[in-house]
Amino acid sequence: MSASRADANGCWIIDHVDPQTRFEVQGEIVRGGEPVLLRHVATNVYLGSDGNCKVKNDFGTENEVHCDNHSTLNKSQNLEMEK
Repeated sequence: MSASRADANGCWIIDHVDPQTRFEVQGEIVRGGEPVLLRHVATNVYLGSDGNCKVKNDFGTENEVHCDNHSTLNKSQNLEMEK
């Protein structure tokens, strides 16, 4: 990877936590302290954190973050939203 070539590997989209209002608030101002979802542009995967993976650094103990889907493989979540 070269820094001289533009790509989407460092681009993220801020999504609303509630999927019912996610599309309605696109482009709106995000207020400080509101919970948000960060979605990677290139992979369309959300940034996640597991409370069991702690990392000690200069700032104290923090959670390790990763990009991984935390949803189930079945479509029960989608069916519940449609109901």
